[in-house]
Amino acid sequence: MPSSSSSFLSPSAHLVLDQLWDAVYIVDNNKKILAWNRAAVELTGYTVEEVLGRECGPEVVGHMHDKVLLCDLLCPLCKTLQDGDLREAQVTFRHKLGHRIPIYVRVLPLRDPASGTIAGAIEIFRGVATAASEAFSHYDQLEQMAYKDALTGIANRRYGDLTLTHWLSAFARDNWSFGVLLMDVDRFKGINDTHGHQVGDLVLRAVSSSLKHNLRPSDFLCRWGGDELMVLLRGVSLDAVREKAGKLCGVIENTRVQGHPLLRLSVSIGGAVPLPGETEQDLLIRVDKNLYASKENGRNQATVE
Repeated sequence: MPSSSSSFLSPSAHLVLDQLWDAVYIVDNNKKILAWNRAAVELTGYTVEEVLGRECGPEVVGHMHDKVLLCDLLCPLCKTLQDGDLREAQVTFRHKLGHRIPIYVRVLPLRDPASGTIAGAIEIFRGVATAASEAFSHYDQLEQMAYKDALTGIANRRYGDLTLTHWLSAFARDNWSFGVLLMDVDRFKGINDTHGHQVGDLVLRAVSSSLKHNLRPSDFLCRWGGDELMVLLRGVSLDAVREKAGKLCGVIENTRVQGHPLLRLSVSIGGAVPLPGETEQDLLIRVDKNLYASKENGRNQATVE
């Protein structure tokens, strides 16, 4: 790792940072990045050369909580630079490929040995263990049965149909609650027409990856067809489905496509929880109706009823 001009970072300190399991970066009191260890490279996709000397902010790190960008006033690191307090938080950051990943962060101040004033800060962060679905553990056995979407790497429509049927049967038998979210990428046809189908494929991969990293291991994600994706949320109330749908809108709104930083994404979402005695077809009709309501009301939003 290249050395920095900071008085509190020696070449040996950089070597030690590279041996840590946790991702670490260090800034001076102007938020200029002075160190970026090997684990940070692996977690974020950004190399040392790409970030060293740059100011951390929306384009580098870009911490968020829900839909709120935390840079400056709300950022844990910025607050520590101001008051010298240690902080911990759970936020998300944007990977170099564009998708957002939830992380735990711990921020500590760095002080000038002579004056005791705040000279910078160190942030230690690690990924929150998430997966799109417990079903992924079965993919080795299921791949030969074509249950995996080749483009996005998530479950395909066939697997989604089977899972929805199974969950609805469990709801009818054991009152096992769950929520359904159906979403599609806003103006996806326009993206294909303007930028080409290869960029459209990158969009679907980025959206799928962001969703996958922001679901619980017990939830389920599949490509329902075209630019439509379905999420099944295990053991949730109607209010919880609404809250999660809103958060996922925010996640996708802050997802970027590799090689196309100016392309802005959003999804429209329709959601519901099953009603007693409701058939799978009736449930999907309600969800689809809510999806179109989101589109008619301006897109980039969720309708859950």
